[in-house]
Amino acid sequence: MSKLSYPEAVFPDVDVVLIDSLTIKGDAFSDYPDAHDEVVSFHRAHGGVNRNEKIAALHLMIVGRAPTERELADRITCFSVAVVQGVMEAPEIPGAGAAVAEWFEESTLYAVSATPTDELRSIFDKRDLTQYCRCILGRPPDKGLSIQEVITAQGRIPTSCILVRDSFEDLQAATITGVQFIQVCSCSASKFIESSAVIDNLHDLSNANRLVMTNPPQ
Repeated sequence: MSKLSYPEAVFPDVDVVLIDSLTIKGDAFSDYPDAHDEVVSFHRAHGGVNRNEKIAALHLMIVGRAPTERELADRITCFSVAVVQGVMEAPEIPGAGAAVAEWFEESTLYAVSATPTDELRSIFDKRDLTQYCRCILGRPPDKGLSIQEVITAQGRIPTSCILVRDSFEDLQAATITGVQFIQVCSCSASKFIESSAVIDNLHDLSNANRLVMTNPPQ
C-alpha cells in the first residue's frame, strides 16, 4: 500500500463529523409539539444551514408566517441555551479523537462551522479540541467565505485541501472554493455522488484521504 499523502489543510465539521450532536440540536429545534418529526427531518436535511436561517424557515413552515424580529431573537436565545451544554457533553463520532490527533501531526486543521464563533470556541475549549486547530471560525461569515479566506490568506492549493463534512450546503461550499469533499454519511442519509469520497465515520478517514489525494481532480 502506498504511503498516505496528507492534505495541506483539513476543514472538519463539528456536528456529525467530530461530535454526535445532531439529535441534540434536532430536539432543540423541535419546540413545536405537533410537528416534531417534520422539524427534525428539516433539520437533518439542512445540516449546513445556520441556526438563524433555520429557525426562521421552521417558523414560516410551521406557523405559516415569518417570525417577528423579537420572536426570532427569543427562539435563537432559547435554542443556544438548550444546546450548548448538551453539545459539550455529547459523545464523539466514532474515530474522531484518533483522527484529529493523527491529522494534527500531518496537516493543518481549521474548524469551520455555522455555530456562532464564541459558542464554538467554548465547546472546543471544554472538549480539549482547541489545541489541534490553527483557528476556530464560526458564524459570521458563512462557511464558504471562511474557507475561501483561509485558503487565500494561507496560500493553500484548493485541491490539496479537504472538507470533511456531511451536508449538501457543505458540498456547495466545497464546490465554490475548489476544495475536495469527503462526506461523512450515516446509513440513513443520502450519499452525494459529487463527493470525492463517502465514509460512515472517522475510522475510514485515512483510506478515503488516500483515495482523494492519489486521484485529484484534473
